[in-house]
Amino acid sequence: MTNPVLRKAVCPAKVDKCTPDGSSALVDIVASDFWYTGEVNWDETIPSEAAADWNCKIRVKLWKQMYIGKSTKQRGWNLIQIENYGFDDNVYLIVNPQGRYKDFRKDDPVNDITRVYKIDFGRKLYIPAEYELLFSYAPVASRSGKTFAKGKFRYRVKKVTEFDEGDETDKSVIRMFRPADRTDNEANNDGMPDAYYDGVIDFERLENGGEVPAPAAPAADGGDAGAAGAAVNKKTNWDGLEMDVWGDWVDKEIVFGNYNILIKTVAYTFIIVTVVIVIVVIIIMICSWRNRETIQHVAR
Repeated sequence: MTNPVLRKAVCPAKVDKCTPDGSSALVDIVASDFWYTGEVNWDETIPSEAAADWNCKIRVKLWKQMYIGKSTKQRGWNLIQIENYGFDDNVYLIVNPQGRYKDFRKDDPVNDITRVYKIDFGRKLYIPAEYELLFSYAPVASRSGKTFAKGKFRYRVKKVTEFDEGDETDKSVIRMFRPADRTDNEANNDGMPDAYYDGVIDFERLENGGEVPAPAAPAADGGDAGAAGAAVNKKTNWDGLEMDVWGDWVDKEIVFGNYNILIKTVAYTFIIVTVVIVIVVIIIMICSWRNRETIQHVAR
C-alpha cells in the first residue's frame, strides 16, 4: 500500500473523538431516493493538531440485493455531499470495489475503480452505487489560521438512478463512471488525470489553477475588494443557509436552564412575535375606526 491516505485510513479510530455521541460509523444503504445523514460535533477547540491521530472514518455500503443482478442503469449512483466546519484539508472519500481495499496510484494500469478524493464543502459526487465508500476525516488544520470553540463534520448520501437536473453538465460536480461506461468525453469526469495532486483527486485545487485555495482576505478599507473577498469565503449549505466557512461560522448560544438556544433563533422569534403584535394592533385600530360611532353611542 503506497498511498498515504489509504495507509492512514486503516489505523484504528479514536472512538470517543470520532463518534462522541455514540453513533454508528457504518451506514447501510437499503433504500433509494432517501437521504442517509450523519453529523459529528466537537465541543472543543478546533482545529487541533492532536486530531491527526484520531483516524476518524465512516463506512458506507449498499445492500447487495439492490445491485446484484441489476443492470447498470438500475444500479444507479450514490449521491454524496459533506460539510466541514472549522477545519479543512483532511476530508477524503475513498472509493473501492465491494469487499476490497486496493492501492491508488495515478500510474496503476490495473486498478480502474479505487479512487481517493479530497472533498470540499458542499461539492456533489456521484459514485457508482455498488462501490464501497469510506469517509476519512479529522479536524487537523484550517487554511484560515483561525481556531474555533467548536467543530462539525456532517455528510449525506442518497442512492439515485438519475443525475439531478443540471448535474450532468456541471463541471463542479464529480461524476465517476464505471470503467465499461467511460467514453473519451466521460473518462475524466472523475478527475483522472487532470485533478490528480499528491496522491489524491482534488477538484478544488484543479479549479484554482493547481494551487491550494486559501481564504480571501477582505480589503483593509472594506471596499469592493473587501466585499469580493468575503463572498469567496461564503458557501450555501444544504439547509439553504449562507455560511462563512473560513470565518465565525459557529452560532452563538445563550443558556436557559438545561437548554442551549441559538441567538439567531431568539432573534428570529422576536422579529416574528413583533410582526404579529403589530398586525394585531393594526387590525384592532381598523376595527375601532370602522365602529367608532357604535362605540361612541355605547359610551354615552
